[in-house]
Amino acid sequence: MFIISKKLDAIINMDLTNEIFIRESGMIKAKLSDGNNIPIAEYDSEKEAQTALKMLANHINSNNKAIFFMPEKEQIKVQIIQQKEQWHHAEGKKAKGHGGS
Repeated sequence: MFIISKKLDAIINMDLTNEIFIRESGMIKAKLSDGNNIPIAEYDSEKEAQTALKMLANHINSNNKAIFFMPEKEQIKVQIIQQKEQWHHAEGKKAKGHGGS
């Protein structure tokens, strides 16, 4: 599997990658098997970087061998909003409380 960097300036071969990690600044880097670290994406916050990393992990976990493009800010925002959606009862009702006041 290959990853295309967010700036579209690098292609990373996952077979030659030991680790992908986030720096405090929102930078995602790949540690290659030769020991070099190369940046693959930079986001405005660590939360955005974590969301992008989760998207990459889901792609890897799906055994999809297609090329993965690091997500743009708009894609990240959609994912964050979807994660924040609250759970509602299937029938739209609140759970009944039992007990006194």
